[in-house]
Amino acid sequence: MFNTPEGNRLLRYGSVALIVLAIFLGIQALYSLRLFANVGRSTPAMNVITVSGMGEVMVTPDIATFSFGAQETAATVADAQKKVTDTINKALEIVKNSGVDEKDIKTTGYYINPHYTSTGRPCTQFSCPPSDQIVSGYDVSQTVEVKVRDTNKAGKLLGDLGSVQVNNLSGLTFTVDKPEDKQAEARALAIKDAREKAKVLAHDLGVSLGDIVSFGDNNGGYPVPMYMDSFKAGNVPVAQSAPEVQIPVGEGKVVSNVTITYEIH
Repeated sequence: MFNTPEGNRLLRYGSVALIVLAIFLGIQALYSLRLFANVGRSTPAMNVITVSGMGEVMVTPDIATFSFGAQETAATVADAQKKVTDTINKALEIVKNSGVDEKDIKTTGYYINPHYTSTGRPCTQFSCPPSDQIVSGYDVSQTVEVKVRDTNKAGKLLGDLGSVQVNNLSGLTFTVDKPEDKQAEARALAIKDAREKAKVLAHDLGVSLGDIVSFGDNNGGYPVPMYMDSFKAGNVPVAQSAPEVQIPVGEGKVVSNVTITYEIH
């Protein structure tokens, strides 16, 4: 069949088609390999500048937080609980009368622990039997945390609580109620600072700024709570007047750091 002129012509056409198909498949294979090699990669912008900016906002704390507690020991749980409840109720009355809202008062711990005494048994010539552990009483303790939204009242409140038999009055800290607002303000200042630096740098380089390629926000976090040394009140007789505690609030700062990368032309 292929010895005829028509058969020879078909053979030539078939060979050419196979060669074209092989070339096409080879090109497709190379293209696929290039795509696979670039998976996960992005084409970086070559003509760029990167600038940093910092924003700083001073803040005055508007919340004071502290805790107080009571601990009593009695022969029964009920007696110990009653003593603790009486002390805590007196303290809570002072707190609420100072204007602190119910939602800003919470119990952070309530514990009941038994007391044990050892009763020894006589030893024999062969051994000493283990002592018996007998419950001799119970410790009951309660800790309450208070958030004061008017920091001007914190000093008087601490002084008033010193007149009741709280066992521990401590952990006074000052913080900001909505730190995210101050953080956003500091970030806006940092972006403004970076933008102004970019304009100056572009002018000095003789280029113009293009689109923003990347942005990084390495904020300095919210203002660190300001702690006072633990203020502890002993068992002060109720009849004794407690002095008003002086509580300077001071200032803190929120810092934001940003980096911005611009295309340049």
